[in-house]
Amino acid sequence: MKIMLSTILLIPFIGLSQITVSETQPSGTVEICGDIQPDEAPVNTYFKDINNTFDKYVGTWKYENGNDIVIFEIVKVTQKYDPDYQIFEDYLIGNYSYSNDGGNTYVVNSIPSSISKNPDHNAMFSTCQDNDTKIIFTFEEFIFNKGNNLCTTTFEFISDSLTEINVSIKNPDELMGMIGDNNEPFEYNFSVPTEMIVVKQ
Repeated sequence: MKIMLSTILLIPFIGLSQITVSETQPSGTVEICGDIQPDEAPVNTYFKDINNTFDKYVGTWKYENGNDIVIFEIVKVTQKYDPDYQIFEDYLIGNYSYSNDGGNTYVVNSIPSSISKNPDHNAMFSTCQDNDTKIIFTFEEFIFNKGNNLCTTTFEFISDSLTEINVSIKNPDELMGMIGDNNEPFEYNFSVPTEMIVVKQ
């Protein structure tokens, strides 16, 4: 995972809101979040976001409270070939930045100047929404030591709004007390606010 930390002025995000990639051609299409799992699907099956359920999450989301500013950039990747399962799939990737001095410097910034479609190169990743208003991403914390434990961030729309989302960042439900080669303690804190309401930009 590429980590970008800086104390320079904030640099605007430059990229695309959707990336389409294809290795060959899909042989059949199924809806994401359906009954068929990737390890059960025929070779070259396309797990497609047929109903565009991901689209409402795509874009720039901003939280601002005093000098605290958090920005999330969510991107939809389409028809990406997964060589492990030999399938194509649509999914969401995301990155974030946090400033605690009104936007002059970063505490942490994973937002790249150009987007990689590889989930391993992004701080957030999701292949399926929980329901019509809620999705859970895996979340990578860059400052504090979490070992290989997968944290999560939940995006849930507020009421009937498509422009406001409640964001909650959490540690894994089950944690090991000591982690890493040096038997270091798990760090429960995060380098960013963990409860916030973000607004679509």
